[in-house]
Amino acid sequence: MGNEKLGIFEELQERAQRYKRYVERDRYKAIVSGPASNGACATTVNPFERQLWRKPYIQQIERTSRIVGRQRPVWPESNLRLTVVAVMQAVAIESGIPIADLVGPHRERRLAWPRHVICWALDRYCPHYSLVQIGQMLHRDHSTVLYGIQVTTQRLADGRSPTHELVAKVRQRLAAAAEGG
Repeated sequence: MGNEKLGIFEELQERAQRYKRYVERDRYKAIVSGPASNGACATTVNPFERQLWRKPYIQQIERTSRIVGRQRPVWPESNLRLTVVAVMQAVAIESGIPIADLVGPHRERRLAWPRHVICWALDRYCPHYSLVQIGQMLHRDHSTVLYGIQVTTQRLADGRSPTHELVAKVRQRLAAAAEGG
């Protein structure tokens, strides 16, 4: 058999690098994007400067989505075919926080819960992105993304809260963006 390489490892490394470039490209677009379709501008900046699944989340999955095999659920909102940039801009505009702060390293509560809403919205509106890729865009781990999705779902199930109001505004903005685009 000798010392010849199989090539599988190199191919997987190349694929991982390619996916990382795609994620970085979309992250860069989200940060430096100009005005949204309605004229509102999120921000422009210089780019160089395991919890267990909870029962309410599982019940909501069974009611409103379809699960294919062991994959994540595909929500009806994914039919709008919105981009990551549009979703991140909508959350940034409605929360009043620049995208650069939302994808930054800070862990303040005023930044964390809109970041959780971003994770939740990207999971719903952009299902072709994995949790790892969403985490790379936000400079977070995939388990942090999963936690953000779970926490936002729980807050929505609890009833009226600032998160509930923010999600309602984001949904309205994204529906308008999908229609008039």
